Amino acid sequence: MLESRLGEDVNITQKILELLDFLDSKAAAIESLKSDCGIDIFCGMTCGSQETLHLTHELLARAAHFPIDLVFDLYALPDE
Repeated sequence: MLESRLGEDVNITQKILELLDFLDSKAAAIESLKSDCGIDIFCGMTCGSQETLHLTHELLARAAHFPIDLVFDLYALPDE
């Protein structure tokens, strides 16, 4: 399992881009594994009752080059 090296205060989009940079650097290895392995980018997020998750078309296009799934596990904090 590979985890982001970026801090908790960094936007989730930046963390996904960091992982995509890693995948880009290992593109040949990823290609050779795609018939035997599945790859997920799993993002766990805690948010308030009204939050926005914005994935740009550039990010989605980069992710589409790889046989990966983006998985988001969202935890809503109760309103105070």
